[in-house]
Amino acid sequence: MRKYFYALFIISAMIINTAKASVIEQGKQISTAALSDSVKKDQPKPAPKLINIRVTDAYNGDSSQLCRVKFQDEIIVKVKGFDSLLKKVRLANKDKSQIKLFLNGRQIDGIVPVSGAPQKDEGELTFRLQRNDTNNVQFAELLGAPKLESLFTKTVKVSIGLNGSYAEASDVKNFKIVRLQKGWFYLCLVSYVAWFVLLIYLARRSGMLRDTPVNLAALNLPSVENRPYSLARVQMAFWFSIVIASFLFIWLITNNYNIINNDTLILIGISGATALSAVAIDTNKGQEEINAIKELQARTGVINSEIVALNQAAQPGYEALISTRQNELAQIDADIKKRVAGLQLQSAGFFKDLLNDVNGVSFHRLQMFTWTIILAMVFIYDVWLGLSMPDFSATLLTLQGITSSTYLGFKFPEKAV
Repeated sequence: MRKYFYALFIISAMIINTAKASVIEQGKQISTAALSDSVKKDQPKPAPKLINIRVTDAYNGDSSQLCRVKFQDEIIVKVKGFDSLLKKVRLANKDKSQIKLFLNGRQIDGIVPVSGAPQKDEGELTFRLQRNDTNNVQFAELLGAPKLESLFTKTVKVSIGLNGSYAEASDVKNFKIVRLQKGWFYLCLVSYVAWFVLLIYLARRSGMLRDTPVNLAALNLPSVENRPYSLARVQMAFWFSIVIASFLFIWLITNNYNIINNDTLILIGISGATALSAVAIDTNKGQEEINAIKELQARTGVINSEIVALNQAAQPGYEALISTRQNELAQIDADIKKRVAGLQLQSAGFFKDLLNDVNGVSFHRLQMFTWTIILAMVFIYDVWLGLSMPDFSATLLTLQGITSSTYLGFKFPEKAV
């Protein structure tokens, strides 16, 4: 009996241990499953699958057959993988305005899509080609420094991309941007050539670029028509002509007429002030010379009266006094002729008039002439390269002012050729 009881006890213990192990194993499985579910919930969702984005075509918004645009035109860009592009925008936490136009790999700022919607996996983005303060440098790099063979159009590669990113792949590599419209270009060129010819004609036939004429009527002398050329007036006309040509060049390419900057105004102001001051100096010097000649003429009358009186007196020893008065009269007459000759100076040639005085080439004139040419070369190069009026440093502008002031300072005692 005891043996049966003992065997029953052992069998019961084995059953209990087996059941306990089964419960523990089930608990482990449940915990593992719960932990797995928790981990799955914490993991981020996989990113949506994006297909390749590619620009397949681009054309003018006014004509699907025209693969070129000018400023203010609309350029339509066809995109394959348009839906993927929008998903890419959303993943970057951006909106559609962050899709940028790329030209030759350059991101063009300040231009956003004005329209665009997907059609299945393809779509179109419309941009209006505009130049503004934001993209001024980018368009200058793109369209500046035109070569003769590409003067009127610039061939570019068109693409799109996200702001601050790279351009997407593109098949559009021969799109053209109109740099200069031929009709307007030739009209402005002919007008500028006509202006330049008129300027030269008036410079040669009138006193527009010559020294201020002196009114010699008070001396009963005719006025001189062929006066020497004025360095200050020529400089003023020179800067005016350069600014006009630069303005037309930039306007024709960029369609922007707010071009004149402060430095350009300062240069024009310096040249204008120099010419105005030179006129005032010449006028004052001329009037001083006329007054001096009148005084000498009055002195001549007094001496002639004295000589007549001495001759009538016919006293011994008066011969020496008469001779002295005659010598004095000759000196005064020579001085008058010299002063009159200075008031009746005529041109000795364009460059001689600009650079010379009575002693030959004048350094202060040469200095002003040289720095004007150098700054003009820098000005023209910057306009050609950057499609904007250059920003000169305060040092260069001060230098131009100093050379002009030096010229005016030496002009007071100066006598022209």
